[in-house]
Amino acid sequence: VDSAASCGDVCVANADTGFSGGETAPLQAVNTTGADHTYLLIVDAWGGSGTFTLTATTFTPAADDVCTGAVGLDAGTLSAQTLTGYFDNYNQNATTTCGFGPGPDRAYSLSVPPGQRGVVTVTPLASTTDSAPTIDLIAGDLPAACEASPVVCAASSTALHSASFFNTSGTEAPFFAIIDGVATASFDVTFSAEVPPADDTCSTAVTALPTDGGAVAGTLDAFFNDYGQGGAQCIAAEGVDRVYRLNVPGNQRVALQLTDDADAGLATVLNIISSTASGCEASATRVCQPASND
Repeated sequence: VDSAASCGDVCVANADTGFSGGETAPLQAVNTTGADHTYLLIVDAWGGSGTFTLTATTFTPAADDVCTGAVGLDAGTLSAQTLTGYFDNYNQNATTTCGFGPGPDRAYSLSVPPGQRGVVTVTPLASTTDSAPTIDLIAGDLPAACEASPVVCAASSTALHSASFFNTSGTEAPFFAIIDGVATASFDVTFSAEVPPADDTCSTAVTALPTDGGAVAGTLDAFFNDYGQGGAQCIAAEGVDRVYRLNVPGNQRVALQLTDDADAGLATVLNIISSTASGCEASATRVCQPASND
């Protein structure tokens, strides 16, 4: 804990050896104050009594272990990145909007041009495919954004190991990208930015859905996850999404039916949003029409 005043209430870090006996509980913390600081370390037990061995070692972490020294991520790929020797600075205990894992993490910085979508993709190397790192995007260019409590993430990685953000503002949007995983993870990290294609976002939706009952064949191939964080009355889903325009005449009701192809491996949801494109883009202002059935 950080001080006697917070003893037992607010922990800087914690670890658990489990119940088997003879196990090791690795625990790490970073003093980012720039001056010597005294912590209090509490050794607690689930039950019983006995002896143990405790060791502490201090060393200087890598500069990009936290957002203060984040490595700039330009368009292109940084190859053979690693999390070996890095700490677990950002974790799920401090946030509800991020996907931080329990392992070490590493900080990168990037900027998404106005009117473009930035995409950060992690490609695990062959030896670590089963423990692919996660990605979280934190808005801002000041390291304090990463140290906030709770941390607020603008986007998190999906099963495709990529996180994206569509910048609908008229200015550059700076971000920190936190890549989180197991200590042995190695990977390539790629950043790209481009104008989203047609129908990929509310702002670029051009295809009108007919309301005469005719069936329309659709695909989610090559689309991105832009709206996984939901909105008021929306059904949040973490997969890729696509947007159609739907014109409903005054005083009429529209009935929609979506049938997933049996061999496509899809599990889809439908959300109707009655607003401008700008109101659709931000989860804080996005409002979906209540569903009348499932």
